[in-house]
Amino acid sequence: MITQGSSYEEQLEDYRLTYELLKRKLRTSYVSQLIKSISLTEIRDMHRAIHQGESPRSGLLPGIDAIPQVRESLLYMSLFASLYRNASRVDIRTEMDVPAIIFAWDFLCETFPNHSRERRP
Repeated sequence: MITQGSSYEEQLEDYRLTYELLKRKLRTSYVSQLIKSISLTEIRDMHRAIHQGESPRSGLLPGIDAIPQVRESLLYMSLFASLYRNASRVDIRTEMDVPAIIFAWDFLCETFPNHSRERRP
């Protein structure tokens, strides 16, 4: 649901950012943490619409054991973090900058097209 205090432009921007994140297959639970003005149910419905009926991935979020053990993967993670930090206009230690996440991921995918089996942040 859209919060009552948001302007129409803010609501449209939240939907645009949600679309951009879901298009890149970010988990719906992460999107709902970043975009609080849209309900998780609506975010899941948007995911199905974007991905032709494909349901969002279910299950637990990755834990610490999911951190890559391969040097090449650590290099890509470090590069993404550096791009995100430099592209962000906010203090990334206290809040998330969704446009910076999108920029960093797109730049990484364009520069290193074979770095990931699935194109998602």
